[in-house]
Amino acid sequence: MRSRTYLNSRALLALGSLAALGCSAEIEPYSADAESGSTHALVSIERSSAEDGTQRAQAIATFVQLPAEADARAVLESVGLKPALPALGQCVTAGAAAPSYRGSVELIQAGEVRVSVAGTTTVLAPHAFPTVTDVVSGIVYTTRDQSAEPFPTASDYTLKVDGELGNLSVTRSAPNELSAVTVNGVPLRDAGDISAAAPMDLTWSVGAPGDLLWVEVGAADGTSTLCSFRDEEGAATIAGGSFTAGAARIALHRVRVAEFSAPGVALGELRFDFELTASLRIVP
Repeated sequence: MRSRTYLNSRALLALGSLAALGCSAEIEPYSADAESGSTHALVSIERSSAEDGTQRAQAIATFVQLPAEADARAVLESVGLKPALPALGQCVTAGAAAPSYRGSVELIQAGEVRVSVAGTTTVLAPHAFPTVTDVVSGIVYTTRDQSAEPFPTASDYTLKVDGELGNLSVTRSAPNELSAVTVNGVPLRDAGDISAAAPMDLTWSVGAPGDLLWVEVGAADGTSTLCSFRDEEGAATIAGGSFTAGAARIALHRVRVAEFSAPGVALGELRFDFELTASLRIVP
């Protein structure tokens, strides 16, 4: 099943291997030919807590060069660099579909990328993007490991970039971690068997206005049901018949997206994605 709804899952797996090795790519100099069109900065702080208490986190940054005539959102969603979400209150069934975009997307070199929070600064390492298709190529910046300690919740994060894109500095606040999650009235860690035919009722600690709550229920065959809700509501129901029977993984994502712009960057996003996961069994 997929570990994220965005970025190609095989590419993320390869990135995780690179981070574990602590290695970086040899990078070709940034070409002035790429300066036409628009540049989009996509930075994601991802933190995950499992039912057994295991925590991990990572930061991923891409700087995407697109042709001037491109529909940025459509292109970035189609190649997996931005999540394609259902409408609020709705669910969709997704599989591991191949990118539909027929052009090419270049991930450009940006310079030194740093993330600072709570007195700790992490320099992201540049890597050659793991090429799964011919659509996306270039450089992606990631943390060198998946330690959760440098990326706390409910803290102010500062993103700084110095180099080819100029000097960029953005500070935004991260949300709190999800807590008090229940499934059909039972604490998440004790949820156990869930009927495929009956509705799934969820509750969680109320989040801030404007934040989102994504729910993924992933099956062993790689398909998943993805739903989107307002975090501030603190409760939601997923209709019966939405899941495939068998072993499953549920992931609830508290997501906050802060947009920004800067010289050299048409549109930037600093995205916080704080996930809480557990194992389920969907029964007929």
